[in-house]
Amino acid sequence: MRTISDAMGYVKALLGDPKGAWVKDAYVLPLMNVTCADIILFLKNGSGLNLAAVVPILDVPAGTSSLYPWQGANLKPGQDPNKSNPRPVLAGLTDPLEIFVKPAGSSSENYAPVRQRSTLPHFNPNWNASNSFGSMMYWNWIGNQLRITPVNVNVDIELTGRFSVPPLVNGDMLVPGGEDLWIPLVYDTAAVAGIERSNPQILAGYQQRADRAKDNLLADIIRQGQGAPARFQRTSRDSGNGYISWFWGL
Repeated sequence: MRTISDAMGYVKALLGDPKGAWVKDAYVLPLMNVTCADIILFLKNGSGLNLAAVVPILDVPAGTSSLYPWQGANLKPGQDPNKSNPRPVLAGLTDPLEIFVKPAGSSSENYAPVRQRSTLPHFNPNWNASNSFGSMMYWNWIGNQLRITPVNVNVDIELTGRFSVPPLVNGDMLVPGGEDLWIPLVYDTAAVAGIERSNPQILAGYQQRADRAKDNLLADIIRQGQGAPARFQRTSRDSGNGYISWFWGL
């Protein structure tokens, strides 16, 4: 995996300033944040498989109806997320896919699926046994806020969803979003950063390479989610009655 520092070094080299005499980190990093967000949006609209993650939210208090605080809604400017309560473990959530729930602190074998509804029912389930968990609990996603049916006990939640990448804040960070995302990120940033003083034809070439890299990256992500290719084929023919059996084969 490449770091942001690696990517900024490649950008400097493409702009003819490998030692960073005029292409400074402070200049490149904000532009890299913009281009990274643009690439992630492109990939998200095409697939989003590379943005999925499984996140536990532990010991959610009884009566909780919104997980918006865990998305970072309570953070103040400049506040350290790791020192906030609750910690925004769902920061960047853009597309919840599946939710499982169990009594807080119980064994993971008690996780039960929670069903999605467009609107939440107007009742609070009263759970007294772990085997009924999930049967009367629902969740929905409205206005970029994750909401759940409030219950009478503390719960542990396991969420599978798609997340935006975090802001790029320093060179020690790994390039987010996948192993090969650094390729379009470098070319895209070079095309944007060099507008002030470079050759327009060179920058246009960088932009074309960035677009091609994004297309190839998206195609690779889609391919990874397709599994083994299949084709319609015959398995057998009974010559006595003309019976033919078909299946999806590899």
